[in-house]
Amino acid sequence: IVNGIPDNHFTRVIRADKKRKGLLYAGTEFGMYISFNDGESWQPFQQNLPIVPITDLALKEEFLVVATQGRSMWILDDLTPLYEMEKESTDDIVLYGPKTTIMMPSSHGGKSKIEGENHPYGAIINYYLKDVDTAKVEYSISIKNEQGDTLRTFSSKAKNKGERWIPKKGSNRFVWDCRGDGVNTVKGMIVWFSLERGPVVLPGNYMVELKAGDAVLSKNLVLVKDPNTSASNEDLQAQYDFMIEVRDKLNQLNESILEIRKVRDELNRISHSVTDESLKAEIDSLISDMTNIEKALYQTKNKSPQDPLNFPIRLNNKYGHVGALAGIGQNKPTEQMYGVKAELEALIDAELDKWAELKKQIASLNTKLKASPDFEIIGIK
Repeated sequence: IVNGIPDNHFTRVIRADKKRKGLLYAGTEFGMYISFNDGESWQPFQQNLPIVPITDLALKEEFLVVATQGRSMWILDDLTPLYEMEKESTDDIVLYGPKTTIMMPSSHGGKSKIEGENHPYGAIINYYLKDVDTAKVEYSISIKNEQGDTLRTFSSKAKNKGERWIPKKGSNRFVWDCRGDGVNTVKGMIVWFSLERGPVVLPGNYMVELKAGDAVLSKNLVLVKDPNTSASNEDLQAQYDFMIEVRDKLNQLNESILEIRKVRDELNRISHSVTDESLKAEIDSLISDMTNIEKALYQTKNKSPQDPLNFPIRLNNKYGHVGALAGIGQNKPTEQMYGVKAELEALIDAELDKWAELKKQIASLNTKLKASPDFEIIGIK
């Protein structure tokens, strides 16, 4: 059973896969080989492993641990695609079933030349694309919960860099960080240590959906709790709910800031053409009031990443910081976090209520502007 293995690559160790019948791994004097048919034929299985003697192999769950003579231990961290690969497959698009993912926080470690690379944190999603043409075809990977709700989508057409995914031709992997959608940030806004990423989702059953143009493939994904954590399921649920509430409130706050800026620009533009002194005074008053609201919500003096040292942070940074702290580790938020969150929400809501009242005044101003054909109406939701 050596068909495909060169004569001088004598075999030191051979192991049979525990999950797929006929799948064999051979460690030789000059690297790795694999067989899908009980050794009837072999092919190189070197991947990024240096040419080195393989002295032992061990299989544990979906991991293949390789002991070498001179290159320490190497670990192939996901064997699941091998369980579904068919030699005669002609499919142009393949989505392999992801392995069960343990939600164990870790640092990936990058591509060091002198140190090992940690297992990536998150769910490993393996796929195959015969061809890739992002100019003509949109590609996306979506994560859905058991109810079918989309928690996150990564697309080749996404405008947000954090949600952009450019697939590669051939067999590749995508790693989802187990987080839902984050905060809709405002371009140019400078905040320190504030919640931006979405919260880590809860252990449970999810679905991965791969789209390539009109082709749609889906596979189930199971996330399990880190066995080392002392947090209960209730603790994790409380943490998740807390961060979702902070994220949604920050989105509401940021949307209001964008709305204020848009309306203020329109008012400033119209103000130059107004000849009626009472209308001009009303517009100036509205501009002043909405500017004060924006300044209460965000430190508008921030122009560089170091400006939060010079100017006091405002409500959005204070509130976002509580969310960022709550996301550290796997713990239920403290009572103090709940208290500060409620206090800041009351202050934020007071400013948003002021903005809601100003919008009523703008509606009244629009009525007055309608009376004069020379002026435009202020656009506002």
